[in-house]
Amino acid sequence: MIQSSNSRSLVNRCKSEPPMRTEFSLPELDRLSSHLFAWHWLPSSGSTGHSGGILLGVKDATFEVGSMDRGRFFVSMELYERALNFKWEVI
Repeated sequence: MIQSSNSRSLVNRCKSEPPMRTEFSLPELDRLSSHLFAWHWLPSSGSTGHSGGILLGVKDATFEVGSMDRGRFFVSMELYERALNFKWEVI
């Protein structure tokens, strides 16, 4: 959950959704947007029914990605928003 007065700005430039996929090819990810994005995902385990997997992408022109992490139930990115000179952590 993002809590900030600028949260709309961040949400407009980030995409997160449950993809139910175990892997993605770079051409598939490139086709999701005409802009360059940095992508990070947690694959679907295939054993969780209709849910599972997380895909998170951020626009390269807007953010610099500092670090990425993933656990059993989350993905996260540490982001630096160039225009605002502000750091975010999206989980």
